[in-house]
Amino acid sequence: MLSNVAVMVVWYKDDILIFNGTSFVKSTLDENSYKIQHNVEVDFEKGCTGTCDDTKPCPVGTSCVDNQCCTCSREEFTLVLRNLSFEDSGRYKCQISNQSEQLEFQVEVLESGLKGGFHENISYDHSECCQEKGISPLCRAMCKPSEMAEHHFDPTSCKTDDYKNFLSCATDNGNRSHV
Repeated sequence: MLSNVAVMVVWYKDDILIFNGTSFVKSTLDENSYKIQHNVEVDFEKGCTGTCDDTKPCPVGTSCVDNQCCTCSREEFTLVLRNLSFEDSGRYKCQISNQSEQLEFQVEVLESGLKGGFHENISYDHSECCQEKGISPLCRAMCKPSEMAEHHFDPTSCKTDDYKNFLSCATDNGNRSHV
């Protein structure tokens, strides 16, 4: 969810508060299943002033970026669901405080043919080639599966060119067969 600067974004699952800004709210939900990606674009024309941290917030209209209060042109909050199980199915809602805007969506977790940990014993590393070929960051985990647990990998976000370029890396431009 995108927001204007200096607003609070909250996330709910089935009307249970899970994130207040970027802080996980303790509940019956597993904290390891959720992650907030918070990206801030600083308005460099207006710059940064003053210092900030968890105990000293920034004034309204600015955000804490690298312990400085900065005027921002845009802020993005993304809820990432990790290690999904059937219990993660439900109604998720993102709401911007002090505004009537909200985003609500239903998530249904489907059974996958892939079992957890399938990637741990796969040892190839095509990271360098994948980066050179411009494979999108969301798809690069398939280039080195042994580190897949450390990265968010969503195969549905990969584009045709990502798969085509990965196959080119894995087969040395079609010169190597894995059969």
